Amino acid sequence: MASNFEYSHRSIGHRNLPSALQPIDDSFGKACEKEKKITEPSPNGGSATRAAILQMSSTAAKGDRGVITTLVGHLENHDSAVRWAAVNALGSVVVVGDAETIAAVVPYLDHTTSDVRLTALEVIGRIAVEGDSTTVALLLQCLQDPVTGIQRLAVDMLSRIAGKGDSTTAQMMVPILAGSDMGLSRAAVDAIGKIAPKGDAKTTDMLIRLFGDVDGGVRRVAVEALSKISVKRRAASIELDQQALEVHDKVLQALILRLNDSVTAVKWAAVQALGTVAASGDAQTVNALKQLLDDSDAGVKMAAARVLESL
Repeated sequence: MASNFEYSHRSIGHRNLPSALQPIDDSFGKACEKEKKITEPSPNGGSATRAAILQMSSTAAKGDRGVITTLVGHLENHDSAVRWAAVNALGSVVVVGDAETIAAVVPYLDHTTSDVRLTALEVIGRIAVEGDSTTVALLLQCLQDPVTGIQRLAVDMLSRIAGKGDSTTAQMMVPILAGSDMGLSRAAVDAIGKIAPKGDAKTTDMLIRLFGDVDGGVRRVAVEALSKISVKRRAASIELDQQALEVHDKVLQALILRLNDSVTAVKWAAVQALGTVAASGDAQTVNALKQLLDDSDAGVKMAAARVLESL
């Protein structure tokens, strides 16, 4: 997406909007009048402000720069209901892909209040277009935010905006799997599955390294993620080249080793993964799964039996 605006939110003060976005001539007269009504003290407080925002968004023309500037200013309002009213209003007024609005919102990603950062991120998510590398870079920075909710929103947005085949973004999301929040880890599993190229060697290596983590939960989500990015041999419509075959064999070997994991959930996940990754009649997979038909866990035994039937 072509843009003349600087997006890096680490280099912009979080309270100062770009001067280019401030009303500077009479063409913004009507919008300024609306802003005056919004900011005047009211006995109803936030309710009056929300009502004014709703009226503004319902009458504003698409892409009205004066209205957009006013709404962006409300992203740091002390009232959360006002902030979200501004988010929704921006969603209806801003043109998708509007680089200038994204540039105006970016500074709020550094705001000291986490709720303000969250609303700013939500606005960017509603504006950004798929494949925009600058927005992807912003979202990757948001993965470092100390608030889990912001990380989760960034992950969800990356799965939509990064686009299939973005190996670098997928690799940068792998460390999330080693975190303590299981909900965030599972969201990252889904995002990595959508983003990484099938059979991507670098992402595969990073995930396999997590198989050695001391936390069984980390090992399990790493197995699930590996299953999502690996080539499914039975579904492949073309023959794999030598490099792809080597990566696929590495995946099979790593998954087969997890069949002996000390944590039942990891073992079960490895069985399921082999069921989607292994080629029909693959001897080493069949032999490994047969060993689980006498496993002490009934769920693992049943899963192994089902996969063997499918192979």
